[in-house]
Amino acid sequence: MILRNLILVVGLFYCESLVADCFRDGRKAIEYRDFDAAIEHFTACIDQRHLPEGKRVSSFIYRGISYHEQGRDTLAIQDYTSAIKLNRDYAVAYNNRGIAYKSQGKLDLAIQDYTKAIRLDPSSAKAYNNRGNYYQESGEEDLAIQDYSRAIKRDKKYVDAYMNRGWIYLSQGRNDLAIQDYNRVIDLDPQYAAAHFHRGMGYEGKGQIETARRDYGRAGELDPTDDRFREALARVTSTTGQPAPTTRQSSATARQDGPTARQTTPTARQSTPTARQSTPTARQSTPTTQRPRRSVAARDTIPPQINVQRDESVISRSRHTVIGQATDASGVGIVEVNGKEAQLDEHGNFSASIILKPGSNNVEIVAYDIYDNQASKVISIRREVGRVAAAQPVIKAVRTGDYHALLLAVEDYQHPDMHDLSHPIKDASMVSSVLQEQYTFERENITLLKNPDQRQIVGALNRLSKQVSESDSVLIFYAGHGDWDEQFGQGYWLPSDADPDSKVAWIYNSTVRDYINGIKSKNTLLVSDACFIGGAFDVTSLTKEATTQELYDVPTRKAMTSGTLSGVPDTPSSSSAAPRSIFTEYLVKRLETNPDKYLSSETLFARLSNAVTTNSSMDQTPQIGRIREAGDEGGDFIFVRR
Repeated sequence: MILRNLILVVGLFYCESLVADCFRDGRKAIEYRDFDAAIEHFTACIDQRHLPEGKRVSSFIYRGISYHEQGRDTLAIQDYTSAIKLNRDYAVAYNNRGIAYKSQGKLDLAIQDYTKAIRLDPSSAKAYNNRGNYYQESGEEDLAIQDYSRAIKRDKKYVDAYMNRGWIYLSQGRNDLAIQDYNRVIDLDPQYAAAHFHRGMGYEGKGQIETARRDYGRAGELDPTDDRFREALARVTSTTGQPAPTTRQSSATARQDGPTARQTTPTARQSTPTARQSTPTARQSTPTTQRPRRSVAARDTIPPQINVQRDESVISRSRHTVIGQATDASGVGIVEVNGKEAQLDEHGNFSASIILKPGSNNVEIVAYDIYDNQASKVISIRREVGRVAAAQPVIKAVRTGDYHALLLAVEDYQHPDMHDLSHPIKDASMVSSVLQEQYTFERENITLLKNPDQRQIVGALNRLSKQVSESDSVLIFYAGHGDWDEQFGQGYWLPSDADPDSKVAWIYNSTVRDYINGIKSKNTLLVSDACFIGGAFDVTSLTKEATTQELYDVPTRKAMTSGTLSGVPDTPSSSSAAPRSIFTEYLVKRLETNPDKYLSSETLFARLSNAVTTNSSMDQTPQIGRIREAGDEGGDFIFVRR
């Protein structure tokens, strides 16, 4: 049983009206399964001479999906490849091309693309599910179960992955585990006939015939058109009925004979419509008639929900970043803030920079789901200004090099025994925004890695050491799990591939220190928001009286940490349902409200440390100090406001 998932992408709607019309009409055509019209519309978009690159990539992806739905996978692969040429880091394109390769039987190419998509976006549940499908068909059931489990870990409501994993458990005779997975599916969707049917198979395999009979009966009520449900019910209710086949025998029959009227292979919904269901494979036997409520007439009409980090704010600057999340069962396509399209990720998190006038400002946020259902929310932001001073002393400009930032955020851990976190990616994104918008960090010099593994972190540090010159400044920010080994007196960062029972993938803090020593910058500041990270570096605070230029000119290697050897909590915020880091919250707040042109790391720390300690539920005590044996000579890291 295979459930394939095509990831739909959303383009930009702020182009010429012709481009906007062809793109909108193309999406509508896909929604109504008119793939010929969709191909025509997206071809018109692609042919536009001045089409923005992002919309061109999206048009290739959507046209590729349309070709795939028609069974024209060679053309689909060409379009996905065109998208990859425009953006080689686009996980969606690799995932969808892998599906097309698999449809052509090119399994080696399919697995390469699925794996590439996972490396580019480790949070993609669909890529893990698709790779699990490959392993399942290849007979590597343990690897398939691992990938389905990873998909479920990333999306606890991922019905397809539960159905796929449940089938393997069922085929292995592990009926209790299969029943658990089908129970979860039915909790999420009580009207899912196939889930009741396959749970009945699990109960029948356990000898619980009466319970199996109820499940078969319910499956038949939900979909009277499927002969399998009626025949299974007849079998278990007949006084002279034949013995129930074992699940392993059922699996073999399904793989050998393909979709017959008595097929026992379980199936689940596909997240996107499939035009080739008239000739399904042996593991894709569910007809579209099983899910009438998924028809066009019953499409989603519920608008998205919008949650904003702060509904009311009082600030003292002209620029402000609005941060929030829009959620919708069908998927959020666009979020606009004051008419400007916001940055949006696949989880609905959005951010947008706006300009504020002095006094009261009403900010309108509008979210659209993929069916063009619309929701809006208005928040109030007040920009406070004081009296304009008649004259201010002239501040002598500080001569600086370029500013670089490497932001590492790990919240989704691959190992099932590693506790996932909730805030690191959002926190790192907030840090990235304030550095780029209010300080002299150019966008091209900021690298944000989401859920990096050990190889990616070490590779990023190595690249940084080659890019930075001796006049530049470097900020390294890490948010994720940390650990401290009392026996060896050694601290660690735990990347996304960390195994709690083996330190092979752990990153020694001595390794981080060595890389910091090897980065030949003028000044480097390490900011770590992680459990137990305070003991990771031998730091001693040292503040000296000097001018800002003198502090900048003298090389420094400093560390600012969220705590000592105590845990750093994943604390619920009073203003939002989402957990957040107290340390990073006040770090960003102090950077946002900083009134000074030049801000040293010591001054920044002094402004945030008491607030963190006071508002932490675990008496969190931040630290700052110099990293020994890393090239520090007594200067300080200087933030320069734009």
